Amino acid sequence: MQYSAGDEFIFDSTLLELQMFHYSMQSDLFLEAEIYSLINFDSLSNIKEKLPVVAANMIELKSYPSKIREFLLLKNLNYWVDFQGVTGEVDSLYTSYKEGFSDSDLMGLLAEKFQSLNLLKPGMEAPNIEGTLADGSPFSLEELWGKTVFVDVWATWCALCRRELPYLEKIKDEFANQDNIVFLNVSVDNNMDAWEQFIGKDGGLQGININKDGSIYRQYNIVGVPKYILIDRDGKIFSYDAERPSSGNLSDQIRRCVEG
Repeated sequence: MQYSAGDEFIFDSTLLELQMFHYSMQSDLFLEAEIYSLINFDSLSNIKEKLPVVAANMIELKSYPSKIREFLLLKNLNYWVDFQGVTGEVDSLYTSYKEGFSDSDLMGLLAEKFQSLNLLKPGMEAPNIEGTLADGSPFSLEELWGKTVFVDVWATWCALCRRELPYLEKIKDEFANQDNIVFLNVSVDNNMDAWEQFIGKDGGLQGININKDGSIYRQYNIVGVPKYILIDRDGKIFSYDAERPSSGNLSDQIRRCVEG
């Protein structure tokens, strides 16, 4: 089954209770077409932490059967916690759902996810990132403690990653004379030749370039790249979901992190 805007979505609690995988996937497409596509993410980027609640309210206003409404609210929460981590708004939704939806299997899965993501909340110690520099020597994030670190997890094959790079390079220029700020470019490329060729062309990418295996996905609960993380000088998470370079808000966010 597939769903696109304008198609009829079959609200079937029986399929839901049978935990049909394809039905779950269809509900993801439904949320994308009927809820998320109506939210202007660019215009609301300055209040992006409110978006999980905005989407939840949109679902609440619809006349869905109770079981389906519960399922869609939990799927929405799962979507946002994957991308934003445990923010105040996400945590508030989770707390409000825990009692009302305690019997839901999806609630049980979310509880496990929240337990691990609580370790990535602002103020928590950032998991160490170990990788390999282009010359083959080892690198550890711990070497940068004492400085503010902006982490860009990316890949040469990722079109969105590459689209953001020119904006990020301009931001790096803004902070070029500040030794207390480091830009760490973490590539998840399997093709080392493609990575080395990319970072070496046209002056390369400013900052520290390392290659890291896929373990960083589990380490930081990353569901897709690019992923931007901001770490303060004490090695603590400042933002698990840092601003995109193209948002126009990243420079100010970095300055707030530096100022503590």
